[in-house]
Amino acid sequence: MQMSAELNEMQRNALRRLDIERLNDIQSVAIELCCGTSSMVLLSPTGTGKTLAFLLPLLERLDVSCKGVQAMIVLPSRELAKQVFEVWRAMSTPFHMTALYGGRPLEQETASLGGVSTALIVGTPGRLLDHLNRSSFTVDKCTHLIIDEFDKCLEMGFQDEMSKLIEKLPAVTSRFLLSATDAAEIPQFA
Repeated sequence: MQMSAELNEMQRNALRRLDIERLNDIQSVAIELCCGTSSMVLLSPTGTGKTLAFLLPLLERLDVSCKGVQAMIVLPSRELAKQVFEVWRAMSTPFHMTALYGGRPLEQETASLGGVSTALIVGTPGRLLDHLNRSSFTVDKCTHLIIDEFDKCLEMGFQDEMSKLIEKLPAVTSRFLLSATDAAEIPQFA
């Protein structure tokens, strides 16, 4: 699928910055589905472009006039959080993303949340929950929840953390769940 009128200006600009001329099947389907639904589950093998399949529709749903966290992206590992953060940064959108994951001081992350209006938070379940318990940021405007590799979140024992995390997101009205495998069922925390 070539870039078409289905994409808004911000999405087309982001794809140009990434040097992408055409969307693949999973990305096209995700954009199409997002026009008619608030929540979706995408199952597609590793390496098929799932990151853009959720970032592009999310970009369309963010509000430039809103000050505060509008979306939270939860991933099972810091490597995935770093990957999503780098893709978002390369897209060069008007929305600031902050990455929160273990392996660095919590205070450093808290400082990165101050001063700039963060629209998106990406991170691992435990670290996100730590920050929410410390009130490092507010989530009253966070209406979008993306759980990438939701099956891995279950396999890695994050079910309790995920449940507690989602309980702290009362404004969420839109959920995107992604996996590289055909999980037997949608996790209860979602």
